[in-house]
Amino acid sequence: IHSLAPFLQPGDEVRLLPGIHIPFLLADLHGTLEKPIVIRGYQTDTSKPLPYVKGELFSISLLRPQHVIVRDLLAGNTTGPTVFVDGSLAASPVVEETPLVANLNFINLQMKQESQSPNQSSIYLRSIEKVDLSNISIKGWNNSAVVMDNCKRVSVSKCTFDSAKTLPQYRGVAIRSGC
Repeated sequence: IHSLAPFLQPGDEVRLLPGIHIPFLLADLHGTLEKPIVIRGYQTDTSKPLPYVKGELFSISLLRPQHVIVRDLLAGNTTGPTVFVDGSLAASPVVEETPLVANLNFINLQMKQESQSPNQSSIYLRSIEKVDLSNISIKGWNNSAVVMDNCKRVSVSKCTFDSAKTLPQYRGVAIRSGC
C-alpha cells in the first residue's frame, strides 16, 4: 500500500482484503470534497473479523492527508500511536503551526491493545482541522485513547472506549495546547 500513495487520485478506493496487513504510512493523499480517497477493509462475510492492520510503531499513519476516509479496519498492538495523523509541514513546535484543513473521516474502526507501552495511544491527531471520528471501538490503551495536539473542529461520536485490566489507560481523550 505504501507504493500506491503517489498514484492515488480523487475518488480512488483502496480495499484491504480479509487477513493480516503490515502497517502503512501514506503521505500527501489529496482527494476532493466530492471525490475523497477511501481506504477500507473489504469483508464480504459480516460474521468474520475485519481486515487487521498489524501494529509495530504504528498501524496506520497519514501525513498531510486531505479529503480521505478510512473505514472498516481492525488495528492494534502498537508501541506508539495505533492511528497517527500529522498535518504539519515542518519540524516546528506544534503550537506554532496552522492546522491543515484535512476533512478526514474515520468510520467503523476497531482497535485493540494487549501490551504495555508508555508511548502508545490509540488515535493521535497533530495539527489537523476538520476530522470526524465515528463508530470507533477501542479495547485497551496505555496513554490516551484519543490525543489532539493543535487541532480544530474534531468530532468524536458513537465511540466506545473499553478498558483492559492490565493496561494503565491514563486518559480517555487528551485535548492539548492549540486546540
